[in-house]
Parts: sequence; C-alpha cells; structure tokens
Amino acid sequence: MSIKEHIQKIDTLIQAQSTQLNTLIELLAEENIALVNRDADQLQSLNTQKTDLTQQLEALTQQQNALLKKLGLDPTQEGLQSFVNKLSGPILQRVSQHHQALSQALEQCQQQNNINGQIIAANRQSIETALSVLHGQTPGNKLTYGPSGETHNTEQGNSLAKA
Repeated sequence: MSIKEHIQKIDTLIQAQSTQLNTLIELLAEENIALVNRDADQLQSLNTQKTDLTQQLEALTQQQNALLKKLGLDPTQEGLQSFVNKLSGPILQRVSQHHQALSQALEQCQQQNNINGQIIAANRQSIETALSVLHGQTPGNKLTYGPSGETHNTEQGNSLAKA
C-alpha cells in the first residue's frame, strides 16, 4: 500500500469513527431522556445499541492503529496528530477537518456521558434514601429515645414490614 493509499485509508477511518461517534451522541441523548423518565426497557435497548456501536468503534480504532504502526507512528491520539501534522496541501486541509470533527464528536460524547453519569448518581442516591426509609433508617439520626426514656439505635432500623 502506497503512502497516498495509507493517507486515504486513515482519512476514511477517521470519517467512519466520526460518524459512529455522532450516532453514539444521539444514543446518549436518548439515554438521558430514558434516565430522567426511569424507563428501564428503553435503557436496556440503548445499552445493547451502545455496546454494538462501541465494538464497531474499537474495530475502526484497531485498523487505524495498525495503519499508523505501518507508517512508523505511535498508535495513539498523539500518533494520529503527528500523522496529520506531516501532511501538506489540500490533503492536510481535508484530513485536518475530519480529525477536528472526530475530536469534537469525542468531546461531545464525553460531556453527554458525564451528564448521564450525574443523573445515574442522583437516581442512585434517591433510591438509596428511599430504601433506608423503608428499612426504618434515617440518615444522621443514630440514637433515639423510646416511650419510657430508653435509648434506641436506629442504625438497625425498623423496616416497614415490622411496623
């Protein structure tokens, strides 16, 4: 494979990765809505789609890394940036635009994933609080007094099932 063919193949892989990441951004946005609505069925479906998509992205990345190695570059983001920096003329502009679109899509994925992670953490905290109430535990209130003045440790709690 000639250098020109390597460049074209890497550019094609960058475009494919960018397209896949844009699809992932859409899935993460749908996941955001499903998390807010606590739609377990939708979350399960989206998780399957995200898994398939990340496997496809991994395959594209492996192909790109193999080509970078053939060109004597590190199979990392730095190696890819070094590849782009070595180009010149119209090919530099085209590949550079595609690389920039890939970087932006990756950043958007990370941002949306962080937002979804925050929603998951908030939902988890809400569920843990509800469960502690159901088990008769109150946060920060470990010692209470009974009707005759004796102390009770509320860490053990009284579940609603006992009430």
